Amino acid sequence: MTTKSLPQWLLMISLALLLAACGSNNKPEDFTKQFYQTIAAGKIDQAVGMFSYQDVKESDMTTARGKVTMVVGHMQSKIEESGGLKSVEILSVETAGDTQANIEVKLHFNNGSSETDRLRLIREQDGWKIQLK
Repeated sequence: MTTKSLPQWLLMISLALLLAACGSNNKPEDFTKQFYQTIAAGKIDQAVGMFSYQDVKESDMTTARGKVTMVVGHMQSKIEESGGLKSVEILSVETAGDTQANIEVKLHFNNGSSETDRLRLIREQDGWKIQLK
């Protein structure tokens, strides 16, 4: 490989990784698993960004994001208190067309305990999001 072709290879690899990352959450199940893994990794701001704010008035946006941050922070604390997240098991998926999904999950923690949770998802232009309502 010549030094002239190195930038081209790096560009191709970067594009391939970008496409793989963008395509990884095409299914609501994949998005759901990524959501809980994001919380477990302590990426609170990223998890807060995984919610849909399309129905929130601009004047209520700060309050809505603050409440979501509290909920996500509480979930992160629960995961930490339980020794970390071992796995996310998808129990059921109900879809309404290709724009809405209801997901029931069972979260398995490293201390042997588990907890079920439900998420209502909506597909927006940039992918799946968690509905606030």
